[in-house]
Amino acid sequence: MTPHEPPLMPVPEPAVVIVAIGQCGITVAHDFYSRMADPHNHPRFFTRGEQTRPAPAPSRKRSQTAPPLHGQHQQLDSSLPTGPAIQAQQQDHTRSFRELTRAERDARIRAAVQTTTGTMSSSSNPPLAAAPNNDGMSNGPWFPRCVLLDAEPKVIRSVLDCGGPMVPSPPSPAAATARAAGRKRAWRYHPKCAHWRAAGAANNWAYGYHRHGASMYALVARGVRAQVNLAREQNSTGVAGGTGGLAGIVVMHSVAGGTGSGLGTYITERLRAEYPDATIVNQVVWPFARGEVVVQNLNLVLTMARLLRASSLILVFFNDHLQRICTDRLGLPSASFADLNGVLATLLYQLLLPARSTTGVSRPATLGDMAAALRSPPPPGGTGPTFAPIATAYYVPQVPATAAAFTPVTVSWAAALRPLAPMVLGNLPTDEGLDWRLVSGAADAHSVGAAVLLLREACEWRRTERRAAESDARAAAIADPKMYSHSTARLTVWTGGAASELAGEVDKWAAIVCTTTAIKATLTAALQSSVNMIRSGAFLHQYMQYGMQAEDFQQAIATVYTGAVHNSMLVSIPSS
Repeated sequence: MTPHEPPLMPVPEPAVVIVAIGQCGITVAHDFYSRMADPHNHPRFFTRGEQTRPAPAPSRKRSQTAPPLHGQHQQLDSSLPTGPAIQAQQQDHTRSFRELTRAERDARIRAAVQTTTGTMSSSSNPPLAAAPNNDGMSNGPWFPRCVLLDAEPKVIRSVLDCGGPMVPSPPSPAAATARAAGRKRAWRYHPKCAHWRAAGAANNWAYGYHRHGASMYALVARGVRAQVNLAREQNSTGVAGGTGGLAGIVVMHSVAGGTGSGLGTYITERLRAEYPDATIVNQVVWPFARGEVVVQNLNLVLTMARLLRASSLILVFFNDHLQRICTDRLGLPSASFADLNGVLATLLYQLLLPARSTTGVSRPATLGDMAAALRSPPPPGGTGPTFAPIATAYYVPQVPATAAAFTPVTVSWAAALRPLAPMVLGNLPTDEGLDWRLVSGAADAHSVGAAVLLLREACEWRRTERRAAESDARAAAIADPKMYSHSTARLTVWTGGAASELAGEVDKWAAIVCTTTAIKATLTAALQSSVNMIRSGAFLHQYMQYGMQAEDFQQAIATVYTGAVHNSMLVSIPSS
């Protein structure tokens, strides 16, 4: 009998901190966390706060004058200070809510929300005071390891209201019978990790970068430090940690509007300056080719030029690909942005779950391992600038919920992996309409610089099964040297268990994360559009009024072009 390898979950896991920026980033992050109904099984994504003692019930006379707080916490402006004067006023409940100033209202709401949800341990927040439970962690509520940031309050308000999925409330001797039999949120966002403004970013990269950047990072920095320090503290006690305690920081944002592009760029650069050795992965949503914003290509180029220097890995997901998956495979003819974000959140969920390399490394693979596997070889002589790899992902199977009952429960890895190579070669997001005659090295086929193949199965892996799965991957032509732009096939294979929340939907799931020349077409279109706008001077005054110069645009175009060449993408731009 072949012995089983030790499971991944009991091994201490390094934490993943997510910084969600803008409407797109926050929506994807919320959908991502909503996939996890049991935070206890996902210590790399969740932590527990202090279980605070409920405030005494107010007297009947006071309850008649106190304002109702239900549904009001989302109106809190996180940028407002809470000084001694405000804290003194927030304890004065003799005045009605309408008589308070805006700062006084926010202070009262902040106090009510913090009393309800507790505090989070870090060097900048009060330490955990609750006694640990059997797993060594606090027995308070669960909080995602994330920071939410937006230039508008609408989206953050909605996710703060939603919180995590509803789960049965565990019975407690001290709880009332009705409450013990009721339901509660599996987790909720920490109020100190949600920040917003009310001005927006006007779809302007310069506005988001120069106007919102410095002031909003001052707010974000405390939440990020709290999450990072908490991960390291838990690692020092052997709880929910790993080597270094922090697996990496994932910045989720888009590149079309002003908040995701400009503010997302600024936050990434500041995070790199504060955590120079950390793995920072930018999950970037690429706009529709037909256009979402008239200046989207200019915002895109300005963003990519900075991320190529500041990020460890740029994961690009195309709205056109996500829409095609929704319409062609999931049966959603009129897919909304919520549908697209849901598909992306599910894909990220599977990519970020614990996995293990087949190279014999005993520890779980990390984001740093993925970035290192996808990084291009150094330039000849070892000199010259280095750039972050630009990668995308293709996955199988894509089974709609209505067809899950008719899908074969058990298939071989050879059959499951068969569509992946044609999808990569043809840059097709779905496994429908594949050109099976397309072979590696053909003129119309794309090539791969490096790839990480992630294999997930609903059962526990054995050593022989890992080797067999890797052999099946190579038999499926995914490791064909002709498929790669370098002389050798740079393929890394990871294996892991399936998500418990998704168990039963599919038996086998696979994704290939790769740097591919397919991205060069979209980069070329963005560069050409940006060059044409700069030549004609279109919309440039909207950027220059916030501190940008003409040289900044030219430098950004040159950086993106050089970075694309470094990533084996020979893009072309018109001569100036």
